[in-house]
Amino acid sequence: MGVTVEPNDGGFGAAIRGVDLRRPPDDADVAAIRAAWLAHQVVWFPDQPMAHADLERFTRCFGDWGHDPYVAPVAGHPHVLEIRREPDEPVAPFGGAWHSDWSFQAEPPSATLLHAKIVPPVGGETWFADGAAAYEALSERERAEIAVIEEFLPKQMSEEETRAAIAAIKTDLDAQGMKDMGRVMGELKSRHGATLDMSRASGLVKEALS
Repeated sequence: MGVTVEPNDGGFGAAIRGVDLRRPPDDADVAAIRAAWLAHQVVWFPDQPMAHADLERFTRCFGDWGHDPYVAPVAGHPHVLEIRREPDEPVAPFGGAWHSDWSFQAEPPSATLLHAKIVPPVGGETWFADGAAAYEALSERERAEIAVIEEFLPKQMSEEETRAAIAAIKTDLDAQGMKDMGRVMGELKSRHGATLDMSRASGLVKEALS
């Protein structure tokens, strides 16, 4: 049985069946999966009881590894991150708003692979939106407004300003005994938002905490 593709109505998103991702897919399967991904933007593979090593191997079918500067990987699997939420956590999830993964990086990865291990009966969904279709649905006036919006974006912080901001946050977090990269980056983003060059900030936070 070969790869089969079951698109959603409208063409955005598709289920892929007929491949066992616990084993290395052959070139024909990889080509079919890539074609479906490019055509439908989001694809999913039902009923795949994969191990971490399977996920890592499958990822390499589509390019080199990406890098997350904030979250420590799973032990023994440097390219796998665990996203876990407990039912009694009061803090809003990091990345809980609409976003494109790692789009702030100079060379962001082309895709993110997610493997659901424990899914609640209600809630907890990961939602996807068709940004290309949303843009194409805009009027010419709205597209023109987006084209010039960069003129009104705040000026990004310089390296010197970023270092000073990191130093201030470190001082605050030292007093609370909560200094780690994830917390420093989260606080930096909260305080300075769109003025940050995130790639620069990530490197400077690593340097400051080393």
